[in-house]
Amino acid sequence: MQGWGIVRLAHVLGDRRDHFESVKDVWEIFRIVAEERKRREIDPTLRVLQECVGELKKPGSGSSYARERMEEMLNFLTATTGLFEELICIPAGALKGMTRLRGKLTMLLGPVKRQR
Repeated sequence: MQGWGIVRLAHVLGDRRDHFESVKDVWEIFRIVAEERKRREIDPTLRVLQECVGELKKPGSGSSYARERMEEMLNFLTATTGLFEELICIPAGALKGMTRLRGKLTMLLGPVKRQR
């Protein structure tokens, strides 16, 4: 958590032990954790998918089905990563307001059936 910047060492006068203090704003903690998870998990996956799609575009390398599925996954991950990048730049106050709109968005857009 120190490496991510969520907690930092805090010195207490007269005490030699290590004390830690965390970021106070839970929205900031969420932003840090989300960015770090993206950096460690999503970004490498995106790079591998890009490489795989590049390889599958070469003549005689793999089935068209595999290439289409990989391209779909790459397009999905690229789109959701872009959405994440935009969302993470929104100020915390605006994000809090957006969370209060959750049910209203469904009413505005209409009921959405989930595919399983």
